[in-house]
Amino acid sequence: PIPILIVAFVFLVVLGDFAMSGLMSKFAVMAPIFVPMFMFVGISPELMMACYRIGDSVVNVITPLNSYALIVLAVLQKYKPGAGLGSQIALMLPYSVVYFVVWTGFLLLWYVAGFPLGPGGALTYLPPH
Repeated sequence: PIPILIVAFVFLVVLGDFAMSGLMSKFAVMAPIFVPMFMFVGISPELMMACYRIGDSVVNVITPLNSYALIVLAVLQKYKPGAGLGSQIALMLPYSVVYFVVWTGFLLLWYVAGFPLGPGGALTYLPPH
């Protein structure tokens, strides 16, 4: 069931964002494992990258490892004195959850509809025999 793999991988990337915040560094760690594994089950690398980008983007605003976290916190403290990192995470967590549900839902609808991800960007991969 490919839709379950899509949701599971997006969630795995979300969890990974709390251990390593960098987009490309995290992809460099995950890609050698997940790209061949997903290709083996028929998921194209383009679809895997779309899943990765969704999972990475939804928690950027709440991860304390983000390089912009201090800037966002400074702006928050300007309007709400005494606010800390916990306040920032508590305020932005509902947005992250909604983004996760909506963007993952859009990707699943896109997959079920069978639309390509772009020119030459297939959703499925047929391994050579």
